[in-house]
Amino acid sequence: MDIAEEKKQLHIVDDCLISIAKKINLYKFLTPTNLLEERDTFIKHHGQYNPQFIYNFPKKEDMMTILNQLDTLKHQYFDTTAYSLPIAYLLKEKIEENNHKTHLLLAYIHQDFAAIHTYTTLLFWTFSQDILTKSQHILSTYKDPDPTIRWKKLTNEEIQIYIENYLQQEQIFDINIKIVPFSMNKFLMTFGSTSCALVFPKNLETREKELQANLIHEIQVHYKRYKNGKKSEWKILSTGVSHYFIDEEWLALYDMCAYKKQQYPDFEKKSIYETYILLHYSQWKSFVDIAEYIETLWIAHSLKTKFIMVANIKKWIQDTSRKELGNTFIKNKIYAEGLDKITTRIDQWNDKTLLYQGKIKIEDLPYIHS
Repeated sequence: MDIAEEKKQLHIVDDCLISIAKKINLYKFLTPTNLLEERDTFIKHHGQYNPQFIYNFPKKEDMMTILNQLDTLKHQYFDTTAYSLPIAYLLKEKIEENNHKTHLLLAYIHQDFAAIHTYTTLLFWTFSQDILTKSQHILSTYKDPDPTIRWKKLTNEEIQIYIENYLQQEQIFDINIKIVPFSMNKFLMTFGSTSCALVFPKNLETREKELQANLIHEIQVHYKRYKNGKKSEWKILSTGVSHYFIDEEWLALYDMCAYKKQQYPDFEKKSIYETYILLHYSQWKSFVDIAEYIETLWIAHSLKTKFIMVANIKKWIQDTSRKELGNTFIKNKIYAEGLDKITTRIDQWNDKTLLYQGKIKIEDLPYIHS
């Protein structure tokens, strides 16, 4: 098969994967339809209530159709065909990852905890005893930054003005600012066919330097890799190769921490190690158990804040009283696992510019340069 025919076939696969990715975006089904009502009940019961969440999950039949499409793509284009173009490896790997994500959605639809644990492990790996030990050491030896250094707290109006000025300064004109009544995320970048949006809730509480760090995370990393990926002829480089999000979150965290160290030279991202310990503990605990355990890791939070923290841990779980593997969304554990890895890589290269070329993982750099 010549290169032109290879490209023709692989572009078909690329287009199909983009179409499928939109249908299995886990975050489309993130927020329970009764979230605020269950929050009020949790507060009314002084934190002694395990919420019963309701979700608008996708239809089982649609997920089965996607699994059939993925199987057909693999069989038709990869089982009996060898390609010389390196992009073929990335597309084949993405088919497998999408298969895992679709099975995970089916597991959530059925509230099949064993299957949820299986597919979240395939997507986000298992916990590491070494990192648990490291996390415990960091928390036990951590010292707060100089309390006399305070960043300016921003009003809602000041937050929007700050972001608008930042986008203007960076000459970015295709990001819309979208303020929503409520969100489980502090900030979220969404990517459309013609424009992008930076989404955050009204009544967001943040300080000036903290906001700047979040903009570095969302725009200088997530958005920049998206835009650079769009310059490629392969759509997958702007939407994400298999497991790209792990290295991307590591890179975003690295850049955030580098900025904060300019303000606090002794800055340590303590929260990622707290999260690692919390998520490991949460695998066998109910909503109420986790809310109470938070007090042993963090300073006291209001019931409203604790509710949102635990609701993020219990994403897509309907009966949050369950105590078994699979009842915890463990994705955020990747931060503690990756910061040291990407720091080591960047130190070795003495250059990180290659990492912004698209939504790829570190191991894929040789493929996109071949």
